Amino acid sequence: MAHSDGIQIVAIQKISVKNVILAASAIGTFQAVIWMILSLIAILYYNSAIIIGNALSRYDYELWIYHLYLGNDNVFADSVYSVFNIHPKSFNIFMYFYLILSFAWLLVSCYLIWAMVREKWDYVKNLMASWSAVTFSIAALDIVLMSLIAADLEKAQDISNSIISPPPLLIMDQKNVYTSMGIVMTAAARGYILWIVNVVFAIIFVVLVHRMKKQEEQSMLPPIIDAYAAGPRPLNLYDSTDIGAGNWNIGFQPDENIIYRPSRNGELPSENFDMFRPAEPSGSGTPRSGPTRPDSYPRPLEVAPAAQRLAKIGKSTPGHRSPPLNVPVPQVPNGPQMPYIPPPDYTPPASPNSKPRSVLRPKSNYVLENN
Repeated sequence: MAHSDGIQIVAIQKISVKNVILAASAIGTFQAVIWMILSLIAILYYNSAIIIGNALSRYDYELWIYHLYLGNDNVFADSVYSVFNIHPKSFNIFMYFYLILSFAWLLVSCYLIWAMVREKWDYVKNLMASWSAVTFSIAALDIVLMSLIAADLEKAQDISNSIISPPPLLIMDQKNVYTSMGIVMTAAARGYILWIVNVVFAIIFVVLVHRMKKQEEQSMLPPIIDAYAAGPRPLNLYDSTDIGAGNWNIGFQPDENIIYRPSRNGELPSENFDMFRPAEPSGSGTPRSGPTRPDSYPRPLEVAPAAQRLAKIGKSTPGHRSPPLNVPVPQVPNGPQMPYIPPPDYTPPASPNSKPRSVLRPKSNYVLENN
């Protein structure tokens, strides 16, 4: 029961994460398309590819936005507004950054939606990290542009306050400037609420990526054995290593057919010793041969079969090896060499007499002497 509940909880969490990723990707796709269009229009205005209509009056906000940020005719170059931080040239540079980042945001968001629909969880972690990186970059660019426009708005207020008796036309122009700068500043901050939503989704993605990496690190550890768990045994990465022959570790396999002769002087073999290499003549001294004395390290020696390994018999003979290397197997004699051994007699002995004879003399044999 607990196992099934755990599976349901994991499934619910997976569905929730999928919905969050899809929602963030959809919002990112929508914003990327809108800001790509706005950036492209601003670039076309600056390069005179789009000409503003002549029907606009000086009280239209579009005309003020064009002269403050979009046009390259430098209308305010010699006016009091020349002290602003953002002018059409610098604003055009910002638009190029927005165009590039929005295009990258669009690609990552669409690819992330595809991965969620196709259940490609292997790509989700890297895509989420990329989405968060692009989102944080755009959010930082929004903050920089919004801060510069806010500083210009404060400068515009200082200019209007410095005039003691401004004419009505200047007052109207100041209102148009305030409104136009406020519109651009709000667009740069993405309406403020949307900017906060983007940052929140980016933080959520960072947390999810961190958890995924943590789960991958935990999965590399040996699994905890549950005696009551049903199903196949968990995967152990130690079984999939290159130790042993094949993918499965078969453990240490001792070779009982080989013994090692110890060194005569009790020294350990050298580091470049190869016991499976045939011994070379003494004094060769080649780099491949290692030690110059072949008897300074053990050699493999094949053990004789069990039938030929016998105990030491007799005394040692001078000039001969005792015991000899090959002792013949004793043969059991047969035929005429065999001594005669009578067969054993297993018949029972004869039964005793019913009246056994007394071992004493009869009474008649005893003589009584009278005194």
